[in-house]
Amino acid sequence: MTRLFFILSIICMTMLTGCIKTAVNGSDPIVFTTDASASNISVASSFQFKVTITSRIGYSGLSVAVTAVEEVSGLSVLPQPPSFKTNITDNSTSVINLPRQKWVVTTIKVTDLYNANNTASKTFRVIYK
Repeated sequence: MTRLFFILSIICMTMLTGCIKTAVNGSDPIVFTTDASASNISVASSFQFKVTITSRIGYSGLSVAVTAVEEVSGLSVLPQPPSFKTNITDNSTSVINLPRQKWVVTTIKVTDLYNANNTASKTFRVIYK
């Protein structure tokens, strides 16, 4: 009887562990889109855009950071808004302090807060006319 109970216990445990989906935080690659096109014209010294996360967001959330450099000189355009943590799919952010008549390459980097190696980035250009 004890042997039968032991065998049934092992079978039940195997079935339970096989059926339970484990939450693996940060295992899905980050995928996101932005409403900024490849080249943009701004009528002000800032340019606002949306970042839409299309992949699963883990328990820890994501960090969204914006950096900007002048295209020709390679100089950083500072300061930029601080990076922010998010658990939602639709986010608004901006690139600020755009110099006049100079193309600025803006990079959006999204990082999983649980696994810093899980990142994705996109770039676009913007000019303040």
